[in-house]
Amino acid sequence: DSTLDPTSLNSITNTYGGVMSIWHDETYYAVRGSTATARLMVHTGPRIPSNIIAEVDRKIDDGVPNTGDTNYNDYDPTNSTDNTVVDGTEQCMKIDAAGGTNGVLNTITVQFWRPANSQPPVFQNCGASVFI
Repeated sequence: DSTLDPTSLNSITNTYGGVMSIWHDETYYAVRGSTATARLMVHTGPRIPSNIIAEVDRKIDDGVPNTGDTNYNDYDPTNSTDNTVVDGTEQCMKIDAAGGTNGVLNTITVQFWRPANSQPPVFQNCGASVFI
């Protein structure tokens, strides 16, 4: 049934247990403003460590979480409260390339994925969308 939200019972999950999905959507979840032109997207699902999703972004896109065709995404269809990963934006990203400064993801400030050697260390609940 296409009206059901993705769950582990009707969708594939990533290695970390996050529910993945593919859909046509105009909400880009924390990137490029709140809405834009509808696009077909693959959502990696949440629960991916920030350094792992960063490497995926570098391999298939530009390595920057708010530009290109692979973007940070805080959507979690299995979250029972509000469908977003709590504090994911602040935990998965940072403003500076060298340190551990948390940042708010927006389209103006270049962001970086939180690397393995950051302080605080890698956040374990990140996800991305890949525009098709």
